[in-house]
Amino acid sequence: MDYRVKARHILAVAVSTCVGATGVQGVATSSAAQAAAPSVVIARQVTLKAAAATVKKRLVFAHYHLQYPISIENEAPSRDYYTMNYLSASGEGGIYRDYGAYLRDRPVPQPPVASSNWKLVNFEREIAYARRGGVDGFAVNVWPNAKVGETDLRPYFQRAKTLVAAANIKKFRIMLQPDVGGSTPTYKAASLGKDLVELVHAARSGVIFKDSKGRVIVSPFAADANTPAYWRDVLNYMASKGVRAVLLPVFERKALTAKRFKAWKSISIGGSDWGGRNPGDAWSHADIMKKAGKLWMQPVSVQDARPHGSGGAGPNYEEAANSATLRANWNLALGAKKGMPAADLVLLVTWNDYGETTHFAPSVEHGYSLLDMNSYYVAAYKAKKTSVTASGIKRERLFVSHRLHTYSFKPKYRYPMVWRKTKNGTKPRNTVEVVTFLKSSAKVVVKIGTSTYRYTAKAGTYIKTFRLRGGYVSATFKRSGTSYKAATGKKVTNTRTLQDLGYVFASVAR
Repeated sequence: MDYRVKARHILAVAVSTCVGATGVQGVATSSAAQAAAPSVVIARQVTLKAAAATVKKRLVFAHYHLQYPISIENEAPSRDYYTMNYLSASGEGGIYRDYGAYLRDRPVPQPPVASSNWKLVNFEREIAYARRGGVDGFAVNVWPNAKVGETDLRPYFQRAKTLVAAANIKKFRIMLQPDVGGSTPTYKAASLGKDLVELVHAARSGVIFKDSKGRVIVSPFAADANTPAYWRDVLNYMASKGVRAVLLPVFERKALTAKRFKAWKSISIGGSDWGGRNPGDAWSHADIMKKAGKLWMQPVSVQDARPHGSGGAGPNYEEAANSATLRANWNLALGAKKGMPAADLVLLVTWNDYGETTHFAPSVEHGYSLLDMNSYYVAAYKAKKTSVTASGIKRERLFVSHRLHTYSFKPKYRYPMVWRKTKNGTKPRNTVEVVTFLKSSAKVVVKIGTSTYRYTAKAGTYIKTFRLRGGYVSATFKRSGTSYKAATGKKVTNTRTLQDLGYVFASVAR
């Protein structure tokens, strides 16, 4: 994750989305939000034992990126900020022309909310979406409540307060996940402590994620960009203001080792990292944490495709191999790998980072499909199973995924920057994948362009792959004489004008 985006880019969004500094706690929920949020029984607060860190209930959090809410300015989708700026080569003064557009996907479009509290309403909707997928809370990416260089990040902090207000109403957990290691490592510890205390005070009882001792769990992204001493100062400042806290640091990729963790052990209840983005590069450090008597929070991702690149690297992607990356990460979280304990917590990376195409949130390109596919593994995880089995399937569903062009495709209109694959990991492939979750076997028909394939999908989880061809893609399964068809509605073609090396998903259920 790299949020070191251009100052112009952040400022343009921040100006258009600034929330007032006054508290929004206790604002009545709208009828629209009530309709969007089904009633859900909230699981008990996670409980940690002092002697050896354990949890009574397995919880799943999703990293929330405050740059990409459902709507940025409550405008009609045809002319909102996503359409006019993020998805346009001429957006924000043409700074994205070199790679075609800043994003390739966006949240599911919706009409403007007829309320001055539209930001709150939209956050309530996102909470409802998250609950649909079995998510217990958002791990909120907290940026400093300050100007950092030429960039004013204060509007994002106000947006975080509005999200907390929505969580208050919907009784949804919030994990504080400050990003001062990744983007602003020079931010003073006392200043960060002050920001976190303000968010804690904005929350009602039971909303901010705490341990059994009542300590607020602070889970910084790229914690290792700062020293343990820095984080001790953050915790000490919070304590001086009456807020006891403990660390659950998220390290950069594979940076966590038993030797390195020794310096963090006294201030941490566990550890995590940002995880792998291709099936050949998925890992867990649950064994290290278990030996240390601490918690392990397993990162779970589905893909990583960056239209704008990061850190000046240009557009790039990792080969997710359809949904294979998702399954590889969940196998680790479930404890399906021999010798590796199951995770104590799970962090979905991410809920809504459309800039890196790592999002699980409902979107134009995959609807609710990723959230729904993920929910099968969430259910197995919470039931303490090591896999999704036929007996655990309550609703049958079929998923289909593919790219919009082959991985070697170059756009018709050559942009100065074209996509490149990262050096390590799984080799790129051109495949259509069909995944079924069935109570019993069923006949499946797959159509890829002019080609048709038939097979029998077995009960439980069943995966089948086919060669990517030009044309439209669909898959159908039959049950009790009725056919259930899933189609992405996106034509596969190498005559596109824009590159997009992320996968699109579609699904159907009975």
